[in-house]
Amino acid sequence: MKNNIFLDLFYSIFKLDDYSRYAKEKISRTIVYVLLLTTLLSVFIVYKPFVEIKGFYDFLSQKYVSNELPELKIENGKLIVNGSDPYKVSDDDILFSINSKIEESSVYEEFAFYNSGIVLSEDKAYVKYNRNILVFPYELPISPLGTTLDTIDTQIVKESLIILMWAPVMIFIYFLISLLISNFTFILIIAFMLNISADKKYIKFSDLFKLAAHGATLSLIFKVLEFYMFSASIITTLIIYILAYIYTINGLKSLVKERTQFDKRA
Repeated sequence: MKNNIFLDLFYSIFKLDDYSRYAKEKISRTIVYVLLLTTLLSVFIVYKPFVEIKGFYDFLSQKYVSNELPELKIENGKLIVNGSDPYKVSDDDILFSINSKIEESSVYEEFAFYNSGIVLSEDKAYVKYNRNILVFPYELPISPLGTTLDTIDTQIVKESLIILMWAPVMIFIYFLISLLISNFTFILIIAFMLNISADKKYIKFSDLFKLAAHGATLSLIFKVLEFYMFSASIITTLIIYILAYIYTINGLKSLVKERTQFDKRA
């Protein structure tokens, strides 16, 4: 059978009665399947952030190019604004706000009607992304920058906007690596769980790995939906493992039956 990720996806989810054939494929093909599936899922995860970051980049670039933003500088962990303060601009669901007098409790109210954005207070930068609000005190080091925020002024921010153009690529690489580690670990856990009770006469661990890789397909898709639609919980984690276990155990029974019959005929 030729490599076709979409056919493999379809068969892995809907052809439970034909799972034994996966044990006959080469381990390299199984690994390629997981790599391709993970890449597709990573693209799906990154699409929304890409749209948001692209919009945010265009939004901020337009404001900086037109010199609408007030001059700002951070000294000794405090924001200094030369111009309008507070200053607030928004575009659809993106917010950019400079307010050296805003209280932390009010920041969350400020973000209430926006999916993403930045609020600069007197001593902290608040960044909202994917429903989460990250807080960066100006005097603390920021890992990606390798420095504290008190070295940053308006001109540096203007010059640094180009970084936003590469953000989707960096996010994609991050999610791809994270998902690969997570997915292979998940598959190995399912395989080890079944290996405990598997009949070693008919089943090798490599068989279980190949069955688990395809049996985990719906669970891995569900994990991505969980990222967008649900909050991670014990219940959703249990559902993910149960789904993978049911698919894989069904394939294992089919494979054992097939090999038992072949052994009897021999």
